[in-house]
Amino acid sequence: MAIILVVDDQTPTLDLMAATIRMLGHDPLLAQSAQRALDLIAESPPDLVLLDLMMPGMNGLEMLTQLRSMPTGGTLPVVVITAGGEYDIKDRVLEAGGTACLQKPIHVEQLATMIQSVLHDE
Repeated sequence: MAIILVVDDQTPTLDLMAATIRMLGHDPLLAQSAQRALDLIAESPPDLVLLDLMMPGMNGLEMLTQLRSMPTGGTLPVVVITAGGEYDIKDRVLEAGGTACLQKPIHVEQLATMIQSVLHDE
């Protein structure tokens, strides 16, 4: 069982992701802002971060850049989730240090496969 931090500014999305993560047999940890997520990671790093790209204030790519400079965040797997359709978004996520990128809407099977793949690669 892994601890999976979900970072998203939308409460309904956080609730849905938390329920899905529990259904998959893992423990969700929730943050409604990038700064809160960074604080949680500094206290006790999770096994995986699911990070929304578009958030007010600090966006997902900015958070990822800060995370990679932290002692506890250098190798932490981060899957960026986005509804955006920019042609180069996956390249930008990988350049910023992301592990993978998923497009919204996310299906349970897709999320389960990604979680299993990322956690087993460690």
